[in-house]
Amino acid sequence: MSNVLDRLTNEELKHNTAKIDVQIQAEGIKELEEFSKGTFNFTSLIPIPQPLLMTCGPLVDLALFAYFVEDKKRNENSSTDNSSEQNSLTQSLTEDELIFLDSLLIKDYRDLDKRYKEHLEKYNNDATRLVDLGEQYFNNCMRYKCLAHHSWCQNYWGTPLNALNVKVLNDEVSFSTMSGKPLPILKALSIRYPHMRFKCRILADDGNYDYIFENGEVIKED
Repeated sequence: MSNVLDRLTNEELKHNTAKIDVQIQAEGIKELEEFSKGTFNFTSLIPIPQPLLMTCGPLVDLALFAYFVEDKKRNENSSTDNSSEQNSLTQSLTEDELIFLDSLLIKDYRDLDKRYKEHLEKYNNDATRLVDLGEQYFNNCMRYKCLAHHSWCQNYWGTPLNALNVKVLNDEVSFSTMSGKPLPILKALSIRYPHMRFKCRILADDGNYDYIFENGEVIKED
């Protein structure tokens, strides 16, 4: 499992991944609720789980680092106090979960350590907010196998970003996205409107792809 996409901002995705253009043709498509305001939001078809709606970008690694550092401090303090209570996260994890935890961390600890110290100086040694964020990212991974929404969207939308540059005409909708074909979105649209036939063209760097969706099925693919 990779959460690389969650470590990139929207702007970084736009500049560093391939653009995908999509055209959808269907009679009267403009009248559908998803397009009636001249926009298109993928969440209207496949909603993102609320806990995953978190900041993507460099903050992810810093927050995880803070969470694990502070957890280690709590563990060391509890050991010093001869406390029988298991305050450490790692004490409650299985071997597989520990391996998974290690896979989340970026290995350049020196840079993260420096950034974390700078954060503490800025906020008077109060890391509460950052640690809380790190805990949320970690919990997301344990529950969804994703740190935040970019990687989840790649898995369930087919692309990490929502629709961009949307244009709605009477019988055609066009938009662009990044880093993948939004086939799950097109399928979900056809399931919602099973009486309609959607002719879809996807223009990517490696070629053009034509599909016809009807009631959740691809009835033609070129």
